[in-house]
Amino acid sequence: MKLTDPLKLGKEVEAALDILTSADTLKPLAANQGRVLKGFIDSLNALLTSDDTTLDELQEIVSYIKQNKTDLSDLGISNIAGLVDALADTLDLRASNLAGDLSAGEQDGIKTKLNIPASSIPKEHEINGIRVTANVTGTYAIDWNSGSIFVLTMTANTTFSFSNLPTGVNSRIITVILTGAFVPTFPVIATLKPATDVYAGAKLNEYTINCVNGTAASEMIFYHNELLN
Repeated sequence: MKLTDPLKLGKEVEAALDILTSADTLKPLAANQGRVLKGFIDSLNALLTSDDTTLDELQEIVSYIKQNKTDLSDLGISNIAGLVDALADTLDLRASNLAGDLSAGEQDGIKTKLNIPASSIPKEHEINGIRVTANVTGTYAIDWNSGSIFVLTMTANTTFSFSNLPTGVNSRIITVILTGAFVPTFPVIATLKPATDVYAGAKLNEYTINCVNGTAASEMIFYHNELLN
């Protein structure tokens, strides 16, 4: 067996690098740097084996993600409790200036991109102008939540009532286009303004109904008629 030349070995030891940042490809690494590397590895192992549940260590976060991978994959706006309503309130498509500048289709596009079910967003009647058309007879309840413009044709004398009036600090104005050669009777809680046209069954009668306060026993509702033809 050939012995290594002591002088050559000494030169190699002398030339060994005791740093981890050198780009030299011809010199060996000092044994001390093996100790340094082992310290790094031991620190990582201690970090990765932590069983602390406070999620302030890397392994805790990794383990939490693995354990909840399925739930996190299925996570969306619509299945986080309360988030849809919070976003609806924040966006406030019913009253914001932005909604006034957007068409109904553009607003629907925003809802789609946000993954918000259309059914969970209240429609803004004053902006979208939702129309309800019906033939009415006997009695008919005007639902203030179903539209802002009601085109109604009486086929017999009809007594009208109101449902879902705005309450609290909320107020609303709706329009009723009424025709038919019969007698309409509006709720006693509504006050007919003095300067109003008399109902004419052969014409289109435009009733503007303003609910200032719809709270039960405190109703303040005014209406008037204007003949359109």
